[in-house]
Amino acid sequence: MKKMMDFFGLNLNQQQFDINYYAEVLGFKKIIIKDPKIKTLVKTYNAKHPIVIITKRQALLKHMRPLLNDKILAYDQYWYTKENNTSSDHDRLYGAQEKLLQLGLIVATGKLLRHLTMSDYKPDAPALRRAVNTSSKGRFDAFWEILNNETRDYIMRYKRREINPGNSDAAKGGSAKPSKNAAKTNKQNSGGKKNSGKKAKTQNKASVMSKLMFWKKG
Repeated sequence: MKKMMDFFGLNLNQQQFDINYYAEVLGFKKIIIKDPKIKTLVKTYNAKHPIVIITKRQALLKHMRPLLNDKILAYDQYWYTKENNTSSDHDRLYGAQEKLLQLGLIVATGKLLRHLTMSDYKPDAPALRRAVNTSSKGRFDAFWEILNNETRDYIMRYKRREINPGNSDAAKGGSAKPSKNAAKTNKQNSGGKKNSGKKAKTQNKASVMSKLMFWKKG
């Protein structure tokens, strides 16, 4: 696992969202790619399918839990406006922690850092730095809540089979629209042959749920 100072000076100004790149930065790429359930999802759909990207984001965030919950320096409002002294252990550590928090936000939201900055996304890294770990809740929980909020709609639509299984659009996992064929199929299943439709839906749900193992924080 990476140490906190390994994040100092990390370049997070990518031009496109690549979950495999972020997994590599954190040292978890091989673990994520070789995960048997993720491999099953990739084989069932494709590596760029939103449901695969979401699952990888969830897996990666869970691996980040120890770092995100680690004790970090208190919020310093002046650090963001002053000229940072890279020879200062304090400034270097604060900067490394800021990079980690930003990376956690990128994974949780599925958005590039420049998009988060331009949209003034909240909570931002400084706000998450101020999040206090308690006996029942850690900073990781705040990131997990963000991820849930960003992906809940897509996941629910996916579970209702409103998403075309072959749709690799919206790799961040949330903005792909239901296809007309999928909507038509759902309408047909709801009428006429209720028993066969219900059975097929139950079987499909069981098959899907057996693959999506990271929906819960665990």
